[in-house]
Amino acid sequence: MHRLSHHQVVSPLLTQSARPLLQARRCLQPATLRSSPRVSISHQSTCLTTQSHRVFATQSTPTPSSTRTTYLGQPPKGMLTVTQLEQAAATEEIDTVVVGFTNLYGQLLGKRFDTDFYLSSCHKDGTHACDYLLANDIEQNPTPGYKTINYENGYGDVHLVPDTDSLRLATWQDSTAMVVCDIYDNKTHQLHPMAPRSILRKQIDKASAMGFACMAASELEYYQYETDFRTAHKANWQQSLIQPVSTYMEDYHLQTTATEEKYTAVFRHHLKHSGIPVENSKGEAGLGQHELNISYSDILQMSDRHAVYKQALKEMAQQLGISLTFMAKPFTVSYWRNTH
Repeated sequence: MHRLSHHQVVSPLLTQSARPLLQARRCLQPATLRSSPRVSISHQSTCLTTQSHRVFATQSTPTPSSTRTTYLGQPPKGMLTVTQLEQAAATEEIDTVVVGFTNLYGQLLGKRFDTDFYLSSCHKDGTHACDYLLANDIEQNPTPGYKTINYENGYGDVHLVPDTDSLRLATWQDSTAMVVCDIYDNKTHQLHPMAPRSILRKQIDKASAMGFACMAASELEYYQYETDFRTAHKANWQQSLIQPVSTYMEDYHLQTTATEEKYTAVFRHHLKHSGIPVENSKGEAGLGQHELNISYSDILQMSDRHAVYKQALKEMAQQLGISLTFMAKPFTVSYWRNTH
């Protein structure tokens, strides 16, 4: 199996700001953007603090989505324009576009498009998915009891519209780009009220009407295991049968975390070159627990980064032959923490 490395060749076609590694790729496991009931607001530097992430609201005109937050004055590495995607498609440097959206649990669902078809059709017209995906449980089983999405009325489609501001390289996968979609109701042609991104946009609009622009930062933490996902699943996720990547409490411990750089360095590298600026990583209190911090941005862009980060790490972990979880407390003896 092809192993991920952080020493990868850069595509000669894409511009400096958007050129990360189009060769080998692979990923890890997830964390969900959890809403927290605890929100505190103070005047002037208005800082909204939630358990899941920090939100800073500044009294200024909100940044249009077309000029999203830059990093150190430049667009984050790995973000793509449609023109750059067209150029990469012409030379077949990018042959796949992952078109995704988040469900109620923060998981990315969607389709993989041939790049040429994406540019000729999906980019302009969007695509469709079954609306029951917004009413499933976390294991993809349809959940009864929803008023607007249910078996009795018949499931229908929703319209997925790519947000081109979220278009990025997915450097952990071969020749792949990724874009996040807004979800529209197929009948009303309005943002679907149950979609997480629609709910967030509604809150952004409310803040904007009050003169605020919201910035956010996710601080994600995860547990890593030497046991791969399939083996762990066969073991029914029993703690005694799953081996953490370390046997020592690694909170800020440089020697212990050095042994995990064969994984963590890969994660940092591919996130950085896939439009997710990385600040640092460190060990946490649990065995095999790690924290990898990414830079704050406007709250919509951060939510996209949050979802892509989790998806990327899950996929990289699979390819590296390990597993990981963003669960706050995977076992009763584990330290509990997940996202700040």
